[in-house]
Amino acid sequence: MRLLPPVPAVIREIQDDFVCSKLNITGVAFSSLVIDGQIIRKGTTMYIFIYGVHHDPNVFPQPERFDPNRFYESTEVNEERSPYAFVPFSAGSRNCIGQRFAQLEEKTILSTLLRRYTFRATQTIDELKLCFEAIIRPEVPIKLIVEHRQI
Repeated sequence: MRLLPPVPAVIREIQDDFVCSKLNITGVAFSSLVIDGQIIRKGTTMYIFIYGVHHDPNVFPQPERFDPNRFYESTEVNEERSPYAFVPFSAGSRNCIGQRFAQLEEKTILSTLLRRYTFRATQTIDELKLCFEAIIRPEVPIKLIVEHRQI
């Protein structure tokens, strides 16, 4: 969900004027985005690049590495991380209405499949060419080797 969020970006309309700081944007600092101190006016349309937020090295060191321990609750880094640094379903009042269902469905299907089968990819995540459309998807289908588990 962090490495490959389902939706690469969301668009939001600003509801109230605010002075932008690095923390106001998403809770992370973008070295290439210099808008600190700028006034963002009500009615402005903002494009929030979720994929970029999730790959910010200031928040997620070695952002291309898969490391589930990043989200272990008791780490000091997690206490400092903004709740808006990880938003695979967006956040706030306009977040995905199907978020809870999608997560329950994902856990149910994955736990069932992983109990019954082992999966090995024939390529690495670095070899994938991604299409950033309404959803993030690979340009060509991912090839897997699936083997039935001996229970």
